[in-house]
Amino acid sequence: MVRMKAIPGQEHLAFPKKKKVPKQRKADTPEAIIQMRLEKYLDMTEVRYIRIPDCVYRLFTYTSIPVWVKQEMSSAFKGVPDLLCFKKSGDYNTSLLVEVKTDVGKLSQGQKKWHQGLNVAVVRSFEEGKDIIDRFKEVNDDKE
Repeated sequence: MVRMKAIPGQEHLAFPKKKKVPKQRKADTPEAIIQMRLEKYLDMTEVRYIRIPDCVYRLFTYTSIPVWVKQEMSSAFKGVPDLLCFKKSGDYNTSLLVEVKTDVGKLSQGQKKWHQGLNVAVVRSFEEGKDIIDRFKEVNDDKE
């Protein structure tokens, strides 16, 4: 007969209670809402930007697309920041890379790899993103 060790303090129970795993806290504002508000702000302030639409990422799940195409697309877009902002600065252009996360969101491995060696602003609220965009505009306005 195999005897199981009892959990300290629960020797009297036939079926010891399992440890409760704390529930992960949900974000106050969804990432999509923060990003949408930042995009509207960029439009208002006339800062040019690029964002890769979510529908591109959804293409990776379709079965009718050949596997090699999915792999190429996935490796090309994996980890790319949510917003790529651009502004003319003298004879050149300067850029601001913005990754939008919720207050509880974490960077994926692909994002961490893509961000290595680059200055990527990780913003967790609209206000934080707005402040970074305003500073980006001010710095570049001095060089024009």
